Amino acid sequence: MIAGTALTGGQSYVYIFHRSCYFCKPGFYNIRSSTTCLSCADAIANCSMCDSDTNCVACFQGSYLASSTSCPSCVSQMEGCSTCDSATVCLECNQGYYKDGNACSVCVALFQGCFSCNSTECFTCDADYYLSTGNCSLCSAPIANCLRCTDNTTCI
Repeated sequence: MIAGTALTGGQSYVYIFHRSCYFCKPGFYNIRSSTTCLSCADAIANCSMCDSDTNCVACFQGSYLASSTSCPSCVSQMEGCSTCDSATVCLECNQGYYKDGNACSVCVALFQGCFSCNSTECFTCDADYYLSTGNCSLCSAPIANCLRCTDNTTCI
C-alpha cells in the first residue's frame, strides 16, 4: 500500500510505504515510489517548502510564491526590496533603502550621505558624515582629513 499525506502547516510530510511511515524533513519532498527525500530548492529555484517537484508551498525570504512552480526574487522585481509578497508589493527593504508605499527608495536620494533611514529621518550616516537631528552633515573643515566624526569639531 502506498499513500501520501501532507500535514497541515507545511512542516513535515508523511508517506506510508507498505505499512511503514517515511518522513522528509522540512524543505524536502518524497519521491512517492521510494524512500528518497529530495530538496525543494533543487526542484524549484528558491522554494523552501514543497510537497512534490511541481508544487511549492513557500519560498525562501527574498522570494515570493508566484505560482506552484515559481519563486521569483524580490530584488529582481523591485530594487532594494528584501522581502515581498508579490512582484509589486515590497514588505521590507535592504539596508540603505526605506519603505516608500509598496516599493523601496534609496536613502541617499532623500538624505545626502545617509546609510539607513525611513521616509522622515536618517538613522545612520556614511563614513565621512555625522548624524545631526535626523540629517547627515559632511565631516569637513575645520577638521582636515577626517573620515569619521561625531560632529563638526570632533574627529574619531
